Amino acid sequence: MSIEVFELRTLLSDTPGKICAVESWGEYAYVGTSTGVVLLYWVGGEGDERTCRLEARTEAGKKPIQQLAVIGDFAVLIILCGGRVSVMNMYSLKPKGNGTIALSKPVLNFCVQHPRRFFRLCLQVQGAILLYEILGASEQLSLYREIPLRREWARALAWTPRKLFLGHTSDYEMHDLTSPPPPAVTRLFDMPQRAPIITEVADELLLVSGNIGLFVNLEGQITRGSIAWSAPPVNVEVHGAYTVALLEGDSVEVHSIQNQKLVQQVAPGDLHYNLLSCGSLALLAAGTTIYCLESTSVMEQLRQYVKLGRVDEAMEILKSTWGNTREFDSRLREFHHMTGIVLFQKLAWNDAVGYLSVAGTDPRELISFFPDLIPPSLRSSYQSPHPHDIEYLIRRVYPSAPGSPLNEEQLAKMREARSALFAVLQNLKNRSLSFSLIQKQWIDMAILKILVYQKPNELSDTLSEAKFDIPTMDVEWLGLREASLFRSLADVYLAAGEPLKALQVWKEVGTGKAESAEELKPLEATAALLRRLRRDQRAPADSHHPPLQLRRSGTFPLPSTSTASSGTGAGA
Repeated sequence: MSIEVFELRTLLSDTPGKICAVESWGEYAYVGTSTGVVLLYWVGGEGDERTCRLEARTEAGKKPIQQLAVIGDFAVLIILCGGRVSVMNMYSLKPKGNGTIALSKPVLNFCVQHPRRFFRLCLQVQGAILLYEILGASEQLSLYREIPLRREWARALAWTPRKLFLGHTSDYEMHDLTSPPPPAVTRLFDMPQRAPIITEVADELLLVSGNIGLFVNLEGQITRGSIAWSAPPVNVEVHGAYTVALLEGDSVEVHSIQNQKLVQQVAPGDLHYNLLSCGSLALLAAGTTIYCLESTSVMEQLRQYVKLGRVDEAMEILKSTWGNTREFDSRLREFHHMTGIVLFQKLAWNDAVGYLSVAGTDPRELISFFPDLIPPSLRSSYQSPHPHDIEYLIRRVYPSAPGSPLNEEQLAKMREARSALFAVLQNLKNRSLSFSLIQKQWIDMAILKILVYQKPNELSDTLSEAKFDIPTMDVEWLGLREASLFRSLADVYLAAGEPLKALQVWKEVGTGKAESAEELKPLEATAALLRRLRRDQRAPADSHHPPLQLRRSGTFPLPSTSTASSGTGAGA
């Protein structure tokens, strides 16, 4: 199963002339035609709402446009048409400076220095490489170095601060521009008699040899693993964390830069692409039509990675996208939440716990997977964003006959799921986070219900170790009476601030109306409660002896000391 990084959409139809070059920058797309015309389009909207508007056009010559390049920091568009280089304003398509670079020989191809921190241009003419840079406020390009070439012209060029890379049909070579003239030349590796491709990748270059792509740093040293395509590429460009390659046969393959794995394949159908753009928009050209490979959101891509179990890859994409931005912390929490939920839905509960515990997840979102853990009084206070509950998820992975009760295997998975949820909720409760009263009630009632299901003998200790927010009307919903857990039932009523109801429970057991499955001494419990209530009325509270939280207003009527003693005995 592949990741859907891009979705193919038609962007522009019936351009005036066959498309020979295409480039993009931000919201702008630049189209060069076979008639020498360059068109500037503004591209807005997303998905089906994406639109194009023609902003400007210029005629660079009568011959086909050979090459386009944008230098955004200088608002410059470089055009190669009929062997002549023109320098235009990237927004108006009007000439900058002299508009063209006057040369006695036609320019074969060009490149802009990488990384594009300066306005430096490398032109190739027959027998030589010409290096230009801009001087002063006049924005005039000035030739500052000429490098003679003794070989056939290079089909691909890349210029870094210290090196010049040339791609020939037989090999790649690297010229050291820091050495005395003529520059020292290093042969990198052979080519299988195919057109070379050099693609800029942040602080690296991708050199294509046949159907293999090698990453090198700006000094020509290999930096990471290689990419293997199913067929030799025609174009390779970088878009976000991926390389996008247009292959022979018109198919498109998307690979991860981080680990070089194939991520997505886009079948061409009946289309015959001839170009792929670099820049912010991934544009494909076919005849007089431009298609856009529209990127899905990064978070959606990460979700797909997590669903496939490729969490580490997703984390690397997250870091490469937001690692040095102010958004990183919030995006990381969002990623942890998403990862925890996806893993929870995949029944990988133990893995999910760690992510959910640090994600700031609304506890109700998790509890809502378990409808039987939600007390009646709270059910209308939250709408789950997930269409399926935990039983559906378990039955999907461990199928059984429709309508049948959960079998032993399914019940075991249900217990595992509850245990994982219990761990998350306990963690949230222990961290004393600033939840609303309703959120606290959701947490506390779910914890208690899980204990009733799975660890009823731990109920009393749990209630004595922390404060619980318990809706009184939902105490009986816990099912303690049905399970004959009357000691725990009384403890829950006490925790809910209802001592009268706790006394009533003890009375039922003491008079024989109910039989408790737990050890319970009603007389001793009643006396202890009376002593506690009297102490709370006579002495201020302290941390070692907190007062009993009474839910009802007013005071609890206490008998005199002698009456309390005799009443206790009489109750026997």
